[in-house]
Amino acid sequence: MSKSKLPQHRVDLDSTQIADGMKAARRNARRLVDDAKLLLDEGRYPTAAAVAVFSIEEIGKEMILRDFASAPETEDPKNMWRKYRSHRHKNWVWFLPYPFTNGVFDWDKFRDVVDIVTNDPGLLDRYRERGLYTDYFGAGNWSEPQKVVGVKLASFLVEIADQLAHESATTTKEIELRKEHLVPACDVTPKKS
Repeated sequence: MSKSKLPQHRVDLDSTQIADGMKAARRNARRLVDDAKLLLDEGRYPTAAAVAVFSIEEIGKEMILRDFASAPETEDPKNMWRKYRSHRHKNWVWFLPYPFTNGVFDWDKFRDVVDIVTNDPGLLDRYRERGLYTDYFGAGNWSEPQKVVGVKLASFLVEIADQLAHESATTTKEIELRKEHLVPACDVTPKKS
């Protein structure tokens, strides 16, 4: 058995490639949330929660691909790809629908939700891990997915993923406009005279 990894792309993308990647991520996020709903309906709460997290991470890929389009030319494509493949860089979007689905329209309450997420960026990672893996927490305390992830957490994560994975029509033109207008605005490198 070969020990080599599958090759991973690490260069810049053109507008069409970015738009195609965003559409692919959105379609896969939708597929994953639909699978999570089936699991939820069957009472498979831990796996439903984990699959919902995977769906949320696919939406996070879409956001990172938008960053590809507006990154200054000085940005190293390897750093962008590292973010694309990092769980934590992809899962920050999960809290966005939460305040609106829970009646939190007040700025201070919204800031409290943001503070929870930014102070604990690994929270969604732990939800995914708790839904898939056993773990040991010392003093004879074993964590088993079916004992720690119930219907409430699974339903919450599936609902968030469902809201994030709505239909979207990303176009090459959108990406081109982003590059044309945002890159110059974001480029703060001093100009040489």
